Amino acid sequence: MRSPKTPSGGVPGRILIIDDHAENITLLERILAKAGYRQVASTTNSDDALTLHKQFKSDLVLLDFHMTGKDGFEVLEEIVSNSAGHPVS
Repeated sequence: MRSPKTPSGGVPGRILIIDDHAENITLLERILAKAGYRQVASTTNSDDALTLHKQFKSDLVLLDFHMTGKDGFEVLEEIVSNSAGHPVS
């Protein structure tokens, strides 16, 4: 099965990567780019995650749960509590 393409040639969908290790982000960005995803945002700072999620309007969040500072569970709680009307699973 082939993935649908956007006008820019990429696969539709906005993906946000939140991980405190830049090398993990780089790896995921490469994998997603190879799969055709062009709308990918990322941050290594868990304190910026909610703001970036709101601004970017991500469809999918790839979230590291073991981060320094605010851990992934706290970030997830923030996203869920601020996602009124949008499913989070």
